[in-house]
Amino acid sequence: MNNKEWLYFKCYKLNFEITDKINLAYYHGSKIVSLLSRIFKKHPLTDDVPSFVIPYPSETGRIFNKFDNYSLELTILGQENSAIIDIINWFLSADRNVDEGDFSNYLKLIGIEEITPQYEKTKETTGLVHLRFLSPLRHSKRKKDSSKKFFSPDFFDPGYFLELYYNRLVLLSNFYGHTLPKFRKIPRCKLVSLNCEWIDDRFGKTLGGIIGDVEFNLKYDKFWDKALWLGQYIHAGLNTNFGFGKYLYIK
Repeated sequence: MNNKEWLYFKCYKLNFEITDKINLAYYHGSKIVSLLSRIFKKHPLTDDVPSFVIPYPSETGRIFNKFDNYSLELTILGQENSAIIDIINWFLSADRNVDEGDFSNYLKLIGIEEITPQYEKTKETTGLVHLRFLSPLRHSKRKKDSSKKFFSPDFFDPGYFLELYYNRLVLLSNFYGHTLPKFRKIPRCKLVSLNCEWIDDRFGKTLGGIIGDVEFNLKYDKFWDKALWLGQYIHAGLNTNFGFGKYLYIK
């Protein structure tokens, strides 16, 4: 099964050299989305069209010193190469017209590599799905109460997760691939284990989600195997344009 049957996408790893000392928050997707908005001269999520760039700052926040390495992963949706070319040209430009202290001023592009994966069908499965969220999963609850509106370190609904993730997959396929059916029966699944913590992104307001490991039972289905594999690159939940919802699908 070719991933291009559903979505056209490519993945890249950008490697930078830090030009001056900087202290970043543990998760700093807001800095990345601001950078991308500057490069493309607009917010990547506009006009009811889902963002064509999905970032993942693979470096967790810490103190970076001058000449340290910093890496950023990007999923570019669609068949065009223009987005990655625009990013490269922007960083190579002598006149970026950015304010002093802007995050981009700390980054010198030193290399880029394509890391687009290829799907391999699962041959054997126990029916246990293991997802490891590397960036905050910000996901609404099916039934909201006054205290907790989102999935939390002590709450994860695998059925609702699959339902909203499928809706995202359908939306993206409409713009960047081959349209999927709008309705698909969500399989029964049962939560087995949840080991997560809540992480905030410093964005002037509370914006966060859970990171960590989730396991749930799901009867093997080749559709969901491929869909969950793909989710590693298109992410899940809310605020994916901030890099939220990045996970590993561990078979």
